[in-house]
Amino acid sequence: MTPDAVAEIESPYAAPAPEMAGGFLRRERTVQDVDEQAALLDTLDQRYEQLSAGRYSGGLLEISFDGVDVFRERIDQSVQQRGVGRDVYWTFATALELSAPAWWDGGFIEADTVICFEPRREFDLRTPRVAECVGFSVTDERLQRHLATCGSVDARAKLRGRSVVTRDRARQDRLRAALAEAIDMATRFPALFEQPAPRILLVDALLQRLADSLETQPVAQRLDSSRQTHVAQRSRDYIYARVSEPFSIAELCEAVGCSRRTLQYAFESVFGVNPVSYIRAVRLNGARRDLKSADRATSVQETAARWGFWHLPRFAGAYARMFGELPSATLRAARAGYSQA
Repeated sequence: MTPDAVAEIESPYAAPAPEMAGGFLRRERTVQDVDEQAALLDTLDQRYEQLSAGRYSGGLLEISFDGVDVFRERIDQSVQQRGVGRDVYWTFATALELSAPAWWDGGFIEADTVICFEPRREFDLRTPRVAECVGFSVTDERLQRHLATCGSVDARAKLRGRSVVTRDRARQDRLRAALAEAIDMATRFPALFEQPAPRILLVDALLQRLADSLETQPVAQRLDSSRQTHVAQRSRDYIYARVSEPFSIAELCEAVGCSRRTLQYAFESVFGVNPVSYIRAVRLNGARRDLKSADRATSVQETAARWGFWHLPRFAGAYARMFGELPSATLRAARAGYSQA
């Protein structure tokens, strides 16, 4: 795209980047105009040109919280999309459906591609007549903080100038599934995300799916047994000190002073499980204690959210595998005891 072409886009960078601060917001909008569609996603400054003939129909469903925006966009006409990524926001997207290959950054892409919109970098995308995608936008600071725990001195250097994150179907499937599940849970159980813990753990999961797609996993630092024990015990102490508070794996790595791979190596050596499984077990036990001492006002959904579980069916399945009964059964038993008291 030439400088003149960029100037044709309505005031790139003119509008301030959106403030997606604390709290949780879910929005769903349907439009019948291509210009309205272009204005829906706040983290991209863009213009759409409708290329195929017919009445336009499109829409956007998004959830916004804590500097992150997760979205699903549908377009029912072929559209040329030109613009720039807004300052401080990285946006990543992948297709749920494409009726034909799309044109992106000078070449055709298939539905198994994860693409990257870099802050202040021009983009040129043409979608086919039917296109549906999912994606998320995240602040530069939060992205860097997460990727730094993956062992890079300057993690963003892996993404700068990289318009395609991956074309690997398995990696794309994992990221796409996580995004689709996030939107589904926010639609079905919006109250889950009113508490900070599920939001933090959801973002951590999405960023880790992205990091996995970069194919830049560092080699784990070789630790002697005393160092393994030190890392594992410091991590365990941090987990128990913060178990009732929301924190991410990135924060745990920063507190202990190690990479994700080193953390995983130490946990598997000392505790026999990876850190995510260990934290999940601790939180499941905490949720069970709350359910066992519940009063009439307590709900499974509220308890799951308080302990950081943003996917209710997955929480119920993990709980049943761990304790041999569903959380609802634990709650019923607690209420029965409460009634008899």
